[in-house]
Amino acid sequence: MANVRRIWAEGQALGRNPHAFSKLGDSVVATPAFLTPFGRPTHYHLGDYEALQPAIEQFGGSWLRYGVAIRPGLQARSVFDPFWADKEWCEPNETVLDCEIRLNNPAFLLIHLGANDDNSGFGRQLELIALRAIELGVVPILITKADRFEGEDDRNNTAIRQVAADHHLPLLDFDLLAGTIPLRGLRDDEVHLSAVPSGIYDYRDPATWETGQAIQNLAILFMFDALWEIVRSAE
Repeated sequence: MANVRRIWAEGQALGRNPHAFSKLGDSVVATPAFLTPFGRPTHYHLGDYEALQPAIEQFGGSWLRYGVAIRPGLQARSVFDPFWADKEWCEPNETVLDCEIRLNNPAFLLIHLGANDDNSGFGRQLELIALRAIELGVVPILITKADRFEGEDDRNNTAIRQVAADHHLPLLDFDLLAGTIPLRGLRDDEVHLSAVPSGIYDYRDPATWETGQAIQNLAILFMFDALWEIVRSAE
């Protein structure tokens, strides 16, 4: 992961907060269950994965943050359209991506897009998003999706994997994990992930493992744990 270390080092030189990450995505990310349990000590129990607790603590201020780069209906091509930016927080003609990075100063950026993109340009737009994050000294983390919104050919996930491979970026291939969960971990709408009704993500409870959001959250936590080790080993 030499490229991750390089982006990280450039970001640190720019003053990026090593303990902050941001989220960029649509309504799949906007759901209240996306990562937020890790920001509330009474809302999770890691069970056999207690070794991941330091990763939660490393990014303690980010789990509950939604920020301005989460917009229901967001498409990859909309990320660069100032129309989608929050007028209360963002400057004139500022994009949601630039605005979020300016406000939160993150070292990492979770990118979860594709559920609203039904066009051949998705891959190129996603690539431009990743390149812009890199230019700003932020490590992009790409996440594949569980749904098949654009068709059974699953071309958006293919594009996500390609961008990650082409630019040597971290990839959480959640699509593969979704195949191990009942109904691919999706709700009845076949787009959003199923969640634990109580809002308490107890990984000692077998029922927790049947929800898409619980498994995605834990997988992201594993990703942050691994990335933290990678960047810290370079110092």
